[in-house]
Amino acid sequence: ASAIINFTTYLILFILIVSVLWGDSVKLVKKFKSWLVPVSAIVGFLAIIAFNLIYQNILLSVGINIVDNANENIVTSIVKQYPLISLIVFGIIGPICEEVTYRVGLYSFFKRINVYLAFVITVVVFAFIHFDYQTTNLTNEFLNMPYYLFAAFVFTFIYERFGFAASVSAHVTNNLISVLSTIIVMSVQ
Repeated sequence: ASAIINFTTYLILFILIVSVLWGDSVKLVKKFKSWLVPVSAIVGFLAIIAFNLIYQNILLSVGINIVDNANENIVTSIVKQYPLISLIVFGIIGPICEEVTYRVGLYSFFKRINVYLAFVITVVVFAFIHFDYQTTNLTNEFLNMPYYLFAAFVFTFIYERFGFAASVSAHVTNNLISVLSTIIVMSVQ
């Protein structure tokens, strides 16, 4: 049921986004030709990985061992059942939809009021969208929150500094590597 809901939601949103942006597609694709796009994708991904390692080590040093939150557990279980579709949906389509929603929509809207307000709202909303409010382990959800807050900050910073193509590339890179890692770990177990 989770797989059907996730896949359907992202596909419908993706179709709507493509249909709205179709007239600007040539202009949009040209922005991906800049050398800053792959560089920001790699640097953004490495920054997120570095933060995650540092944060995890800090928690471990004080005796806190967190596990994946409910969002990650659901995605992992879906990837195990449908690896190829998950690679496409969670690795490519999902990040595109999220970048249009959070950076192009939410961030750009609030930036008209104040850039700092736009940053805070976008980062917090992105993080809490990945939060499970119905879990019995709220402590674990809150301990996982810095991962999402930092990733959202990185994607928003890249969007503000280098544009949509760069933030999409960074988000897709992050998610593709995450899904591929899950598939690889699964295949060796």
